[in-house]
Amino acid sequence: MYVRGKYRDVSLSFTVRRRFDAVLKSTKQAMLRRMKFLGTHEVAERDGALRMARHLAFYGG
Repeated sequence: MYVRGKYRDVSLSFTVRRRFDAVLKSTKQAMLRRMKFLGTHEVAERDGALRMARHLAFYGG
């Protein structure tokens, strides 16, 4: 439930999320292809492969 006094908490979360989306946009399609590949081949350890797909130290988003 939305509470008027919590607006700042909610808007800050969405702002951070939007900025991550903007930073990661250029590699989104490569990331989706890599996720599909890893799922198809049932790869359990995905961390390194996902970082390589993003060319960043993180892959969230």
